[in-house]
Amino acid sequence: MTNIRIDEAAQRLGIGSKKLYRELRQRRILGGKNIALTRYIDAGYFRVEQRSYNLKGTTIQRYYAVTLVTEPGMALLQEIADEMDEKNQVVQPERQGLPSEQVARAGSTDVHGVGAGEGSSNTVADARRYRRSGRGSGTVQ
Repeated sequence: MTNIRIDEAAQRLGIGSKKLYRELRQRRILGGKNIALTRYIDAGYFRVEQRSYNLKGTTIQRYYAVTLVTEPGMALLQEIADEMDEKNQVVQPERQGLPSEQVARAGSTDVHGVGAGEGSSNTVADARRYRRSGRGSGTVQ
């Protein structure tokens, strides 16, 4: 196997690239601009390659770095993907007798702890307004 980009690795693993990038950043495997940390490069999981392109209509070159996954890195990503699958398989409590629409509403609440039924809102803007009003603690839970 040749070295592949992380988004290609995500596709081979059957998970979304955004989810994989997010998980790798949360685990501190990727740092700024999605570049692998040195210890993971030195361990042989990733390679970082410098690439360039010409600015449109000019001869000016811009450089950027791309993180590539090696074979050992693919094994690491497979373990991470398996852990993500296990973490996301949350068993929902039984809610027998409720129509599917009510089941969806019953489990969701907005930032004020109010159910997501009619009349409630669940937006980031509402959360910010609530915090700025002095009623919120400054953190959204």
